Amino acid sequence: MENTDTKVDKKKCQSGLDGMNLEYKISLDGMEKLYLEKESLDNNAGNTMVEIDCVGAKVRVYVNTVNCIRPNNVKPIGIVDAIKLELVQPQVIGFIKGYIQKHLQNKYSDKYIDDLKVVSLEVNLTLPTVGGAVPSDVIHLMDMALDKTVVFRKRKPNSKCEKVNTSCLYSTPKEYRLKIYDKTCEQHERGNPLVEKIYSA
Repeated sequence: MENTDTKVDKKKCQSGLDGMNLEYKISLDGMEKLYLEKESLDNNAGNTMVEIDCVGAKVRVYVNTVNCIRPNNVKPIGIVDAIKLELVQPQVIGFIKGYIQKHLQNKYSDKYIDDLKVVSLEVNLTLPTVGGAVPSDVIHLMDMALDKTVVFRKRKPNSKCEKVNTSCLYSTPKEYRLKIYDKTCEQHERGNPLVEKIYSA
């Protein structure tokens, strides 16, 4: 029988913060059903740094920390990038403030910014596969190990029947959502062809 043992080299593991979701409920009379269109702030490469909207008087903000300081998300945010994030923070806060201020006008208060709460974080862990393993194998392993998963597949190049696993989703309500995917494939589709074969969770 073929030996399928695979070990992870922790020294090659890259981890960091990819993004965060923030919310604030506007408690003003007559605004219980307030709905505002989504707006976004992009970086110089055209990738989204911040997205904001308002549904049912709840202001919802997503900040992509990687796009705030880099043109793409090939490499996750690490501790050394904290200084760069501090420098871009005024731009991000200014965009959020401007959006709320524009729509609420004289009813606006800085309280809406101060009381924004982080409700979820997007954390990235990137590891290279080793030996004879490929990302599709890792995705299959996680699919077998976890209950009630959703697996995405696509046809292999130049093949009429064979498909490979490209990602696997698993979630536990109000706790966490796990996405295991082929980061090489994802980055190639985004126009970044010089990315090693790695998988990300």
